[in-house]
Amino acid sequence: MNVLFRLDKSLEGFEDINAARNFFRNIIPTTCENYFYHTQHMRQLREGDIIYFAYDKKIIATATYDGEQIENPNYNEKFKIGHKISNINIIYSTREIDSNIFKGRAVEYIKTPEQEQEIQRVLT
Repeated sequence: MNVLFRLDKSLEGFEDINAARNFFRNIIPTTCENYFYHTQHMRQLREGDIIYFAYDKKIIATATYDGEQIENPNYNEKFKIGHKISNINIIYSTREIDSNIFKGRAVEYIKTPEQEQEIQRVLT
């Protein structure tokens, strides 16, 4: 099941939208070995699902989930769960996500046709 993941603007590396895009362009592929770290397992994800990363109501990157989740005790104390991703695409759309369709939770699984249509609207 595809998922919309909202990035926490208060974290290092996400100071502004350009820093967040840089994180997906340069940091994840090189420093993190294509693992996106989060506080918990995203258990509803299946191999091949798409993760849409949002920053300040805009989708800034997409990636394909490769089906692997690891716990890395050597990583940031809070963000120890790594989700292996590939096909990272940086997005430059200025369209904002409709908060009436996506309610603002950090992780929102895309479950309805209305949510899927909203993602496509923002990306085109």
